Amino acid sequence: KDYRGKKLLDSHKVFYLKKQAFDEAIAELDTLGEESY
Repeated sequence: KDYRGKKLLDSHKVFYLKKQAFDEAIAELDTLGEESY
């Protein structure tokens, strides 16, 4: 039971880190401006 809970927590952590990296990449694209495209 404890192991399953830890596995769930780990997968949630991975999802959060991926989402955070994705959000940062989008924010970086926004700051580049139109001339960069």
